[in-house]
Amino acid sequence: MNKKLIIGIIAAVVALALVVVGIIHITGGLGSKDPSTSTPSSSTPSGSKLPSANNPENNIIEGEKTEISADKKDTETIITVPIKLSNNTGVGGAQLFFTYDTDALVYVDYGKGDIFDDHMIEESKGGIACISSTSQNKDIVKDGTLLTLSFKVKENAKPGEYEIKIDKSKTKFASFDEKYVKPTLSTGKITIK
Repeated sequence: MNKKLIIGIIAAVVALALVVVGIIHITGGLGSKDPSTSTPSSSTPSGSKLPSANNPENNIIEGEKTEISADKKDTETIITVPIKLSNNTGVGGAQLFFTYDTDALVYVDYGKGDIFDDHMIEESKGGIACISSTSQNKDIVKDGTLLTLSFKVKENAKPGEYEIKIDKSKTKFASFDEKYVKPTLSTGKITIK
């Protein structure tokens, strides 16, 4: 083989490895799927821009929970929980992580909201990781539904309240020019009767 060709192949492999390591670092290890769970659908974001520096403080404020009731006997019903965004001064991308009680609920799928165009969603051990972005070359400055998360109730779920929680340490919002922003994010609470 030609020496230039070998060097080119090695350079391409190293570049690919750096890209993969960078994606895993940004997403907090999205690829660690629990094989016993269902595979959600996903679409690839067109370019999530988040600041590379660590954010020393939480950059979201939690709003009121949306309450949704479900009948424990009806395990085929899909419950859709809205994730709402308010006090939005302008966002270009977001990295989010939601936790929920996996003993009572099964994550099924997601739905697009009216803030971002693209979402990449992965089920991770103990939660749902999401990277959201816009295909526009500017910040989105409006309040609305960021996305929806859909769940089914497990047969052995006990009656009670189950929150879809925001993991603030893994959730960040940024403007298109890569500055952190502090919107209010409201999730849902499912009451199983």
